[in-house]
Order: sequence, then C-alpha cells, then structure tokens
Amino acid sequence: MTVIGLLLAALTGIALGLLGGGGAILAVPIFNYVLGFGAKEAIASSLAVVGVTSLSGVASHWREGNVKLRIALTFGLPAAAGAFLGAKVLAGAGLVRPPGAPLHPWWGLFQWVLLAVWFPCTVVLALRLLRVARAADAPR
Repeated sequence: MTVIGLLLAALTGIALGLLGGGGAILAVPIFNYVLGFGAKEAIASSLAVVGVTSLSGVASHWREGNVKLRIALTFGLPAAAGAFLGAKVLAGAGLVRPPGAPLHPWWGLFQWVLLAVWFPCTVVLALRLLRVARAADAPR
C-alpha cells in the first residue's frame, strides 16, 4: 500500500467517524483509482473496510445501550439473505459478465427502474426522519 493510500484511508476513517457512514462510497474510488485495484477487487475490499468500520461503530453504540439487537437481527438477517439471493438471481439470469465483456442490454433499464423505485422512497424516508427529529427537538 502506498503512503498516499494510507493517508487517504486515515482521512476516510475520520470522515466516516464524523459522518457515521459505511465507507464504500469513499473506499471503492481510493482502491480503484489511487491503489490500482480492479473494480471487483475494489468493491470486495471495500466490504472489508465497511465491516471493520461498522463493527467499531456497533461496539461503541452497544456500550451506550443504543443497539436493539432483536430489531437489528430482524432486519439484518433477511437483508443478508436477500443480498445473497439477489446475487444468485443476477448470476442465474446471465447478467454477471466476464471481465471485458459488454454489459447485458437490460442492465441499463434495470438500473433506471431501481433508481425510479428507490429514489422516491429515500426522499420520503428522509423527510419523515426530519419531521420526527424536529418534533423531538421542539419545546414542550
């Protein structure tokens, strides 16, 4: 690993600590463009970064009593199973391509449909969270 890569890793950690994010959005470009990893290797390596970062966050929140384990497992286990199943469906549908092969023609359409569904859901959720936060901060 280069010195620049290590410095960027430290800055990523600081940013994640301040923002509370998972890290893949910052780690993948660093692995890919700065350290020269291929796309698949950068994504896979960022999973390890996100896992370690998340574990450190969980540990501190666990000590503070903020972790609701039953809810986390109720959400996390089906999400993990869904991610595994989604990857299998993608591979079974022939949408996983060998390196250098062109993308499947339906891939772009799939991404736009996904964006059209998730973006409005994200906006609605963000607005609801802001409303709840404002109500909690309002004087009583």
